[in-house]
Amino acid sequence: MKKFFIYIAIGFVLVAASAPAGAQFIEDALRYAIPNGMLTPRVAGFNVSYHGLSDDIGALMYNPAGLTLPAASEISIGFGFTRNSTETDYLGSKKLMNTNNEIISNIGLIAPIDMKKGKASIGIGYFLESDFENNMKYDAFNPNNTFIADEAANGPDRFYDNIATYLTLADRNFYTPLQDSLQQTAMIQEKGGIHNITGGMAFDITENMSVGFSIVGKWGAYKYIRDYTETDVLHKYEVWDTANFSDIDFHQLTMKETIFADISGVSGSIGFQARVLESLRFGVSVKLPTWYEIHEDFSWNASAEFDNNIFSDSAYIYDGQTSYNVTTPFVYCAGVSFNFQGLTLTGGVEYTDVTQLEFSDATQKVEELNIDIVQTLTGQVTYGFGAEYQLPVFPAFVRASYASTTSPYIVNIPNADLTYFSVGGGLYIGEKVRLDALVRWRNISELRTNYGTTNYTYTKKPMDIGLQLTYRY
Repeated sequence: MKKFFIYIAIGFVLVAASAPAGAQFIEDALRYAIPNGMLTPRVAGFNVSYHGLSDDIGALMYNPAGLTLPAASEISIGFGFTRNSTETDYLGSKKLMNTNNEIISNIGLIAPIDMKKGKASIGIGYFLESDFENNMKYDAFNPNNTFIADEAANGPDRFYDNIATYLTLADRNFYTPLQDSLQQTAMIQEKGGIHNITGGMAFDITENMSVGFSIVGKWGAYKYIRDYTETDVLHKYEVWDTANFSDIDFHQLTMKETIFADISGVSGSIGFQARVLESLRFGVSVKLPTWYEIHEDFSWNASAEFDNNIFSDSAYIYDGQTSYNVTTPFVYCAGVSFNFQGLTLTGGVEYTDVTQLEFSDATQKVEELNIDIVQTLTGQVTYGFGAEYQLPVFPAFVRASYASTTSPYIVNIPNADLTYFSVGGGLYIGEKVRLDALVRWRNISELRTNYGTTNYTYTKKPMDIGLQLTYRY
C-alpha cells in the first residue's frame, strides 16, 4: 500500500509520493515543529522583531519576562482572516486556487501580582499556533510516465497489496502496458491547526531586569485529502490483449487518500529582559522542545474504469492506524528595540538546529528516519526588523516589519525561504482600549512529489488580515 506524502516547507511540505500508507516522513515532523500562525495581530505586525518588545499578551509566546511591562491588568482578543493563493506548476501547466479561512487568533489575560519588593505578573492565553488550511490542484498531460507503471514496478511485491495488479492494470509479473501518455489530475485539501493554552509568570529581579517562564499545552488536528486521476484522453489504450498483455482497454484510474492526525503536546519557555532608561530594551529567551504525541487514521480507495463504462471487479480499499511521537529542537531567541521621540525600531532573531528533530515510540523503520534527519536538514534562522511610529497629534500608531525564515533543508529549490512583510497600526479608543489592525503577506515556494521522481512545485502567497482589541484596567 502506498502513501503519497512528503511535506517540504517552513513548516509545514506534503509530498504525494508512492510509499506505504501510514508511513511517516521527515516532513511530518517539520509540519508540527514550525508554527505558521499569526498568534496575535499585533505580534504579526512585528513578526520575529517582536522579540525586541514582548510587552503585551504576545510575550507568553515570545519572551515571558515581558509580562511585567504592562502597567495594569490586560484582556486581549484577536481575530484573523487568511486568503491563501496557491499556484502549482506541473509539467509546465500552472493552476491557481484560492482558499479563505477565518480564525480566532488569541484570547488572553495578564494580571499583576502585589509584592513588597519589585513587580510580578501572571498571564494565561489561548493561541492558534499553526493553521493548516490550504487547497491546491494540478492538471497536466504526461507523455513520459504514469503512476500506474511506477506502482507496478516499485510498489508492494504482493499481488493483492499492489494497486496496479489488484485492479488488473498490471499482470502477475507486475508489468503494465500503461507506461505513458495519460492526463494526470490531483486535488489536494489540507485542514486543521494546532491550538495552545499558555500560562506564564514573570518577576522583576531588579528595577530594570525581569525573568519569566511559561508552560504550553497543545492540541489540534491535521486532515489531508487527495483525489487523483489518470485518464486516457488520447484513447491510446483501447484493446484488451489477454494473451500477451501488450494493451488494455483502459479509460481512467481514480484514487482517494485520506489522512487524519490527532495531535497533542507540551512545551514551555524561559526568558530574560533588560530595560535601559526608557529608550532601550533587549531580551533573550529559549523555547523548550515540544513533545508531541500523534495518532493517525488513514484510508486509501482506488478503482479503475475501462472502455464501455466497465469498472474493476472491486475497489482497492485500505484502512489503518498508527501512532508516533515527535520531539522538536530548542529554539534560541533574542531581540532588541530602541525608542526615540515616538519612533520605535525593533529587531529579532531565532535559531533552531532542525537536525535535532526526533521520532520516537514508533516502528523501527520510522525511527530510522532520525538518521535521515541529520543528513537532510540543517540549522534554520528567522530574522527580521520592524518600526512603529506614534503619531504626534492623533492617538494612534503605524507600524511595518519584514522577516525571513531560511529553509530547513540542506538542498533547496529557488524561493524556498519564507518571507513576511507586514503593515498595520494601533488606535487608542479612550485611555484604556486599543484596537490593532494588521495586513501581512507571506511568500514561499515548495517542492512536492507526485510519484517516484515526478515532481511539481507550488508557490503559496497567503495574505493575513487581523484585528485585536486590548483593554487595560
